[in-house]
Amino acid sequence: MDKSIIRSPRFMAIFCTIIYFLIGALVLTISSTISAIFILAIAIVFIIEPWMKFATTTLKLGRAIAVALGLGTLYLLLILVTVFLIPTVIQEASSFYSTALNFFPAEENTKFTPVEIELNIENILTNYKEKKNPAVEDNDIKALKDELIQYMVNGNISNLETLKSKLPLQELARENFVIILPSERWEIDETEVAAIISKYDKFSADATSLAKEIKERTTSFTSSEDWKPAFEWLINKLNKNLDEQRKVQILTSIRSLLIEIQAKFREYLTAFLEKIPGLVSSMITVMFFVIIGTIYSSYYFDEFKRHLPRIYPKSSRKLAIDFLKDTYGNLERYVVAIILVALLTGVCVGIVVKILGIKFSLLMGVWAAITNLIPIVGVILEVIPLLLLSLSLKSWAVLLVLSLFLTSIHVMAFIVFLKLMRGYNRINPVVVIAMIIIMGQLFSVPGAFIAVPLTIILKKFWEHFLSPWMEKT
Repeated sequence: MDKSIIRSPRFMAIFCTIIYFLIGALVLTISSTISAIFILAIAIVFIIEPWMKFATTTLKLGRAIAVALGLGTLYLLLILVTVFLIPTVIQEASSFYSTALNFFPAEENTKFTPVEIELNIENILTNYKEKKNPAVEDNDIKALKDELIQYMVNGNISNLETLKSKLPLQELARENFVIILPSERWEIDETEVAAIISKYDKFSADATSLAKEIKERTTSFTSSEDWKPAFEWLINKLNKNLDEQRKVQILTSIRSLLIEIQAKFREYLTAFLEKIPGLVSSMITVMFFVIIGTIYSSYYFDEFKRHLPRIYPKSSRKLAIDFLKDTYGNLERYVVAIILVALLTGVCVGIVVKILGIKFSLLMGVWAAITNLIPIVGVILEVIPLLLLSLSLKSWAVLLVLSLFLTSIHVMAFIVFLKLMRGYNRINPVVVIAMIIIMGQLFSVPGAFIAVPLTIILKKFWEHFLSPWMEKT
C-alpha cells in the first residue's frame, strides 16, 4: 500500500474512528447493565439538550439551573408515570395474556410453564376479588398465590420434609453425596389446593370452586378458541359464496399458523417474564447511575463536545470535527423525533381504542408508544394485538374504523417525523429493516432499538470518510 495513503489525514481519521468504535462496542458487551446505563444516559442527554440550548440562549439561564429544571421535570414525570400508570398497565397486560391464550387454538399435550401458572393463578384470584369479594386485598392475593405456587411449582414441601427426616443427612454430607430427586411434577390434588385456600378467611367460602378453576387452568392448556368464530365471520364477510369444503381448508391452514404463532408468543413472553425479577433488582442500580450520569453529562456536555476532537491526531481533526458534528446533529434530532412521534402515536392509539370500546386501551397505548420506537417494523408489532382484539369483537364496523384511524395516525406521525427531521439526512427504509433484522439477531430486543442510531453513525462514516476517498481514488 502507498505510504502516503497511510499517512493521509483521512486514513488516520478512519483508523481512529474504527478503533474507538470497537472499544465502545467492547465496553457495551461487558454486561447488559453497563449497556443499559450508557444507552439510557445518552438518550436522556439528547432529549434534554434542545431544552438546554433554549434555556441558556433564549431564557439566559445558567447551565446548572437549566439542568436542574430540565432533568427535574423529566424525572418527576417518569416517577408519576411509574407510580400511577405502570401498575394498571401490568394488570391489563396480565388480563390480555389470558385473552390472547383464549383466542389462539388449544394444542394437545401443552403444559404450562411456572411463569404461566403464576399468571393464571393471579388472574383467577384478581377476578374473584373484582366480581365476588371486593374486600379481598392485594396482600391477600399475593400471600395465597405464593403458597399455591410453592405447592404447584416448587414441590410438595410436606413430602420433601418427610423425606429429609428419614435420610441420614449428616452422614451423607460428610461423604459429599448428592441426592437427585425426580423433576417430574406429580398430579395436583384438587382437595389439597382447596385446603390451602381454606386457610385464608377471605377466600374460604369459595375454596372448592376456586380450587377446581385453578386446577383446570394450570394443569393443561385449555382455550375457548375465539379465533374460529372470528375468522369464520371474517371469511363470510369477504366471500359469502365460498363452499364449505374450501372454508374448512382455509380454517385448517389458519389454525396451523396460529398454533405456530402461539408457541412463539408463549416462548418469548415466558422468557421475558422470567427475566423480570433480575431486571427489577438491577433497575435500581441502572437508574442510580443514569441519574448521576445524566446530571454530569448534561452540565459538561458542551465542554465534552469541544474536547472530543482531541482524541484524533491534529492532522485529521478538521475531518473529525465535521464527522462528529454531523453525526451528533443527526442522532440528536432522530432521538428527539422518534420519542415525540412514539408518544404522540401511543396517546392517539389509546384514545381511539377507548372510543371504540375495545378493552385494554391503556395497555394498547403504551404498547404502541414502545413499538414505535422501532421504525417501520414497530408498526407491525403494534397492529398485531389490536387486530386480535378487533377480530374478537366480530364487528366489521370496528375493524374498518380502527384500520382507518390507525392509518390516519401513522400518516400524521410520519409527517411530524419528517418535519422534525427536516434538514437532516434520512435513511433508506430497506437499509433500516435490514439493520433491525441484523441487530435483532445479534442483540435480541435491545438490538432493534439501537439499529437506526447505529445506521446513522455508519452512514455518516461513509459520507465523511469512505465516499470522498473512493471517489478521489
